[in-house]
Amino acid sequence: MTKREKRILYLTLVVIVLFVGNQFVLSPYENYVAGLEQRKHDLTVELGQVQNTLKKSKTYQTRYKRMRAMNLLQSQSSAESLAINEIRDGAQDSKITLLSVKPEHAKPRGAFTELIVNLSAQGDVQSVTRFLYEIETAELPFRVDSLQLSSRSADEDALNVQAKVSFLYEKTQQKKGENAL
Repeated sequence: MTKREKRILYLTLVVIVLFVGNQFVLSPYENYVAGLEQRKHDLTVELGQVQNTLKKSKTYQTRYKRMRAMNLLQSQSSAESLAINEIRDGAQDSKITLLSVKPEHAKPRGAFTELIVNLSAQGDVQSVTRFLYEIETAELPFRVDSLQLSSRSADEDALNVQAKVSFLYEKTQQKKGENAL
Protein backbone atom coordinates (compact mmCIF):
# COMPACT_ATOMS: atom_id res chain seq x y z
CA MET A 1 0.00 0.00 0.00
CA THR A 2 1.16 3.40 -0.75
CA LYS A 3 1.54 6.13 1.76
CA ARG A 4 -1.54 7.89 0.38
CA GLU A 5 -3.70 4.76 0.62
CA LYS A 6 -2.59 4.26 4.24
CA ARG A 7 -3.64 7.80 5.11
CA ILE A 8 -7.01 7.31 3.44
CA LEU A 9 -7.46 4.01 5.28
CA TYR A 10 -6.57 5.58 8.66
CA LEU A 11 -8.79 8.54 7.98
CA THR A 12 -11.65 6.23 6.99
CA LEU A 13 -11.15 4.13 10.13
CA VAL A 14 -11.13 7.27 12.32
CA VAL A 15 -14.36 8.49 10.67
CA ILE A 16 -15.98 5.07 11.16
CA VAL A 17 -14.90 4.94 14.83
CA LEU A 18 -16.20 8.47 15.41
CA PHE A 19 -19.51 7.65 13.69
CA VAL A 20 -19.98 4.43 15.69
CA GLY A 21 -18.96 6.21 18.90
CA ASN A 22 -21.45 8.99 18.22
CA GLN A 23 -24.29 6.59 17.42
CA PHE A 24 -23.79 4.11 20.23
CA VAL A 25 -22.10 6.11 23.00
CA LEU A 26 -22.41 9.86 22.68
CA SER A 27 -26.05 10.18 21.45
CA PRO A 28 -27.48 7.78 24.06
CA TYR A 29 -25.51 9.59 26.78
CA GLU A 30 -26.82 12.99 25.62
CA ASN A 31 -30.38 11.62 25.58
CA TYR A 32 -29.89 10.23 29.09
CA VAL A 33 -28.57 13.58 30.38
CA ALA A 34 -31.47 15.44 28.70
CA GLY A 35 -33.92 13.02 30.33
CA LEU A 36 -32.30 13.61 33.73
CA GLU A 37 -32.54 17.38 33.27
CA GLN A 38 -36.21 17.10 32.32
CA ARG A 39 -36.89 14.87 35.32
CA LYS A 40 -35.06 17.35 37.56
CA HIS A 41 -37.20 20.18 36.19
CA ASP A 42 -40.42 18.16 36.66
CA LEU A 43 -39.47 17.25 40.23
CA THR A 44 -38.59 20.88 41.01
CA VAL A 45 -42.01 21.99 39.75
CA GLU A 46 -43.70 19.22 41.76
CA LEU A 47 -41.72 20.20 44.88
CA GLY A 48 -42.88 23.80 44.47
CA GLN A 49 -46.48 22.61 44.22
CA VAL A 50 -46.12 20.43 47.32
CA GLN A 51 -44.55 23.28 49.29
CA ASN A 52 -47.38 25.58 48.18
CA THR A 53 -49.94 22.96 49.25
CA LEU A 54 -48.27 22.65 52.66
CA LYS A 55 -48.37 26.42 53.14
CA LYS A 56 -52.03 26.47 52.14
CA SER A 57 -52.84 23.54 54.39
CA LYS A 58 -51.44 25.38 57.42
CA THR A 59 -53.56 28.41 56.53
CA TYR A 60 -56.64 26.27 56.01
CA GLN A 61 -56.06 24.32 59.22
CA THR A 62 -55.89 27.58 61.17
CA ARG A 63 -59.01 28.85 59.43
CA TYR A 64 -60.81 25.55 60.05
CA LYS A 65 -59.94 25.65 63.75
CA ARG A 66 -61.26 29.23 63.99
CA MET A 67 -64.44 28.27 62.14
CA ARG A 68 -64.85 25.20 64.31
CA ALA A 69 -64.41 27.26 67.49
CA MET A 70 -66.91 29.79 66.18
CA ASN A 71 -69.40 27.09 65.33
CA LEU A 72 -69.42 25.47 68.76
CA LEU A 73 -72.52 27.30 69.90
CA GLN A 74 -74.72 26.92 72.93
CA SER A 75 -78.09 27.50 71.28
CA GLN A 76 -79.96 28.24 68.10
CA SER A 77 -80.41 31.89 69.09
CA SER A 78 -76.66 32.40 69.41
CA ALA A 79 -76.21 30.78 65.97
CA GLU A 80 -78.87 33.07 64.50
CA SER A 81 -77.25 36.11 66.07
CA LEU A 82 -73.83 35.14 64.77
CA ALA A 83 -75.17 34.52 61.24
CA ILE A 84 -77.10 37.80 61.14
CA ASN A 85 -74.07 39.74 62.35
CA GLU A 86 -71.85 38.14 59.69
CA ILE A 87 -74.41 38.96 56.98
CA ARG A 88 -74.77 42.56 58.21
CA ASP A 89 -70.98 42.97 58.32
CA GLY A 90 -70.75 41.67 54.74
CA ALA A 91 -73.49 44.04 53.63
CA GLN A 92 -71.79 46.98 55.32
CA ASP A 93 -68.40 46.13 53.77
CA SER A 94 -69.92 45.80 50.30
CA LYS A 95 -72.10 48.92 50.62
CA ILE A 96 -75.33 47.08 49.86
CA THR A 97 -78.63 47.93 51.53
CA LEU A 98 -80.13 45.05 53.51
CA LEU A 99 -83.91 45.15 53.43
CA SER A 100 -84.54 42.10 55.58
CA VAL A 101 -82.71 39.23 57.25
CA LYS A 102 -84.94 36.46 58.60
CA PRO A 103 -83.65 33.24 60.13
CA GLU A 104 -85.77 30.20 59.38
CA HIS A 105 -86.02 26.98 61.29
CA ALA A 106 -82.95 24.92 62.03
CA LYS A 107 -82.64 21.40 60.62
CA PRO A 108 -80.59 18.68 62.31
CA ARG A 109 -77.88 17.24 60.01
CA GLY A 110 -76.20 14.46 61.91
CA ALA A 111 -73.86 15.94 64.51
CA PHE A 112 -74.52 19.43 63.13
CA THR A 113 -77.50 21.72 62.80
CA GLU A 114 -78.22 23.63 59.61
CA LEU A 115 -79.51 27.17 60.05
CA ILE A 116 -81.21 28.76 57.04
CA VAL A 117 -81.42 32.55 56.65
CA ASN A 118 -83.53 34.38 54.08
CA LEU A 119 -82.36 37.83 53.08
CA SER A 120 -83.28 40.56 50.66
CA ALA A 121 -81.12 43.50 49.68
CA GLN A 122 -80.62 46.25 47.10
CA GLY A 123 -77.50 47.60 45.44
CA ASP A 124 -75.65 48.11 42.20
CA VAL A 125 -73.99 45.24 40.34
CA GLN A 126 -70.57 45.86 41.91
CA SER A 127 -72.03 45.97 45.44
CA VAL A 128 -74.04 42.80 44.90
CA THR A 129 -70.97 41.00 43.55
CA ARG A 130 -68.91 42.17 46.50
CA PHE A 131 -71.65 41.10 48.93
CA LEU A 132 -71.77 37.59 47.46
CA TYR A 133 -67.99 37.41 47.73
CA GLU A 134 -68.19 38.54 51.38
CA ILE A 135 -70.76 35.81 52.12
CA GLU A 136 -68.69 33.12 50.40
CA THR A 137 -65.49 34.09 52.21
CA ALA A 138 -66.98 34.85 55.64
CA GLU A 139 -65.63 33.19 58.77
CA LEU A 140 -68.83 31.17 59.02
CA PRO A 141 -69.14 28.42 56.44
CA PHE A 142 -72.09 29.93 54.55
CA ARG A 143 -73.60 28.24 51.53
CA VAL A 144 -75.81 30.15 49.11
CA ASP A 145 -78.75 27.79 48.57
CA SER A 146 -80.74 30.04 46.24
CA LEU A 147 -80.22 33.42 44.70
CA GLN A 148 -82.64 35.59 42.77
CA LEU A 149 -81.56 38.83 41.10
CA SER A 150 -83.90 41.32 39.49
CA SER A 151 -83.44 44.86 38.25
CA ARG A 152 -85.50 47.67 39.72
CA SER A 153 -85.95 49.31 36.33
CA ALA A 154 -84.62 48.85 32.82
CA ASP A 155 -82.40 51.94 32.76
CA GLU A 156 -80.86 51.68 36.25
CA ASP A 157 -77.84 49.70 37.42
CA ALA A 158 -79.60 48.80 40.67
CA LEU A 159 -80.51 45.21 41.53
CA ASN A 160 -82.82 43.56 44.02
CA VAL A 161 -81.36 40.47 45.64
CA GLN A 162 -83.26 37.68 47.33
CA ALA A 163 -81.15 34.87 48.71
CA LYS A 164 -81.37 31.88 50.98
CA VAL A 165 -78.10 31.10 52.73
CA SER A 166 -77.36 28.39 55.24
CA PHE A 167 -74.54 27.31 57.49
CA LEU A 168 -73.82 24.38 59.75
CA TYR A 169 -73.03 24.73 63.40
CA GLU A 170 -72.30 22.26 66.14
CA LYS A 171 -73.95 22.54 69.52
CA THR A 172 -71.63 22.14 72.46
CA GLN A 173 -72.38 19.41 74.93
CA GLN A 174 -73.10 21.00 78.28
CA LYS A 175 -71.70 19.30 81.32
CA LYS A 176 -73.98 18.55 84.21
CA GLY A 177 -74.23 21.46 86.58
CA GLU A 178 -73.41 24.11 83.90
CA ASN A 179 -75.99 26.75 83.16
CA ALA A 180 -76.87 27.70 79.61
CA LEU A 181 -75.88 31.18 78.49
